[in-house]
Amino acid sequence: MNKTKLHLLILFVLSFIFVLGVNYYFLKTIEEINLPWRDFAERESSEKTREEKKDKEYTLLFGGDIMLDRGVKHMVEKYGDGDYTFVFKNIVETLKEADILFGNLESVISDKGYDVGGLYSFRAEPQAIKALTFAEFDMVTLANNHAFDYTRKALEDTMNRLKKEGISYTGVGFDKKEAHTPAVLPLEDGTRVGFLGYTDFLFPSAIATKERSGITELTMENMK
Repeated sequence: MNKTKLHLLILFVLSFIFVLGVNYYFLKTIEEINLPWRDFAERESSEKTREEKKDKEYTLLFGGDIMLDRGVKHMVEKYGDGDYTFVFKNIVETLKEADILFGNLESVISDKGYDVGGLYSFRAEPQAIKALTFAEFDMVTLANNHAFDYTRKALEDTMNRLKKEGISYTGVGFDKKEAHTPAVLPLEDGTRVGFLGYTDFLFPSAIATKERSGITELTMENMK
């Protein structure tokens, strides 16, 4: 190969490398120019996906003892004209904001049974259940030391009345299986929330068994 041909070959190779370099630089420049826009689009798409997958938030509101007898009964009759919705009128809007409203029913609601003779015995009038429906309680626990103030008959009557009004209960049952089975409430997205209630304040004969209704006894084994 003479020098002229060699020079031409070298020139061709250098030209080819130069063209590749220019193209590479041009493509990189275009990519860098478009990158912020592409990042924005990808980020927007990613945020939209996260937003779609984001779980809905729910509010669970837990109240303490709900007393609908004795002094409260007196105030309802004196100032509420016997209407038990009077009990929650000042806070009902707050209570209704909750997706699940839970409370401890500190007395039976019944006209059955008799006072077993405790130092403090509570039995609310049957119409007192209107206080719970008015406030839209979803669930109550009856696992407390007043569940048997008016005998097992009043407790069973209370459970039936709650069922009739669509209010779930926990901590008690018509037998041991029901008493220790979680009371489950569904939320809008299909999430299911289970509740259990326990107490250790009552006598052995109040505890639910296979043959009789009653409350749950607080032990680690029972909770498991």
